[in-house]
Amino acid sequence: KAPAKAGTDIATLPDPTLPQIDRAWNLALAGVGGTGVLTISAILGMAAHVEGKIPMVLDMAGLAQKGGAVMSHVRISRPDRPVAAPRIAAGSADLLIAADPVVAASKEAILLCAPDRTEVILNTHLAPVSDFIRQRDFDFRQPQVMASISAATRVRHVHDFSALAKALTGDEIGANLMMLGHAWQSGLVPLAKESILEAIRLNGVAVKANSEAFDWGRRLAHDPAAVTALAHPPQAPEPLTLSAL
Repeated sequence: KAPAKAGTDIATLPDPTLPQIDRAWNLALAGVGGTGVLTISAILGMAAHVEGKIPMVLDMAGLAQKGGAVMSHVRISRPDRPVAAPRIAAGSADLLIAADPVVAASKEAILLCAPDRTEVILNTHLAPVSDFIRQRDFDFRQPQVMASISAATRVRHVHDFSALAKALTGDEIGANLMMLGHAWQSGLVPLAKESILEAIRLNGVAVKANSEAFDWGRRLAHDPAAVTALAHPPQAPEPLTLSAL
């Protein structure tokens, strides 16, 4: 499917009020390896460096980097008050980017969240796990997964980012940068968009596609109804044939 045409002009979107960093800003990132999800942590680390802030990134991919659970801790602090440890303390995540809901509902991810502090950008798309290959009727327990994430977080921004990315950019892998753009436009990321876009450029991988996915996430946060309609336009009725008359 060809990528959708741009809807809202990105130049007309209002810039949000960005959060201020006191001691540190903490992002927990939960997803599945091999989908580009850890690109978010790399880009945010570089964007913080571009701004003169102090980034600390701890990626935990384990042995199963493709198709397995991955977690990342991203901490950004001020130069005058740098943090010493990259690991987020229990209950102190300011933002959870849940690229995969099953991984986000794991004990390791939920432990980092607090219902009075942590906001979440949640992708409802369920990626198949290894158990699904061996057992085709494997129960993902989606209601319990969503309930666990909801109970552990404060404000929730929920979309099927994978389906939207496929429709809008032509590739599901754009979901990760869409989620980052959505988080930024929602005023949840303490970095200037210019720094993030520069970090995407410096990353040197799919620069145009990643920048466009970031912008689509911004549009989605600003006007979800319009972007969703653009991604999933109503189907035109099938023309009648003589056999149908």
